[in-house]
Amino acid sequence: MDVFKYLRRNKEFFVDDNLSLDEFKNRLIEWSDQSEIKPKFRRAIIQRIARIKNIPFGEDLECLLKDLAELKSGVVVTDQEAIMIIKLCKKVEVAEKSSNKLAYDNAVKKLENFTKTIIEEDI
Repeated sequence: MDVFKYLRRNKEFFVDDNLSLDEFKNRLIEWSDQSEIKPKFRRAIIQRIARIKNIPFGEDLECLLKDLAELKSGVVVTDQEAIMIIKLCKKVEVAEKSSNKLAYDNAVKKLENFTKTIIEEDI
């Protein structure tokens, strides 16, 4: 079953009129604990939940549930991985502009190795 479709059908579990922010966050964490999730995605889910400042409704709730479903399914990179990929891409660009072939080759190799590591962790 598609995790996002499940969340959309059951979002009343996560939001009701009498729910406090802490209760909302606890329900999201309970949901994330219901199945096997790789540790890096569990950490990412908990970090995402911790950043919630108020209970989302409507489109904001849909976006949050979609983000969490993608993390739970393990088909996305975590925030930390995305930041590292951006940094490594910038290093490739800088090295390319400098016309230093060795620096460029090293930057590309680091980026390739990092992305390969992410892919291998998910297999």
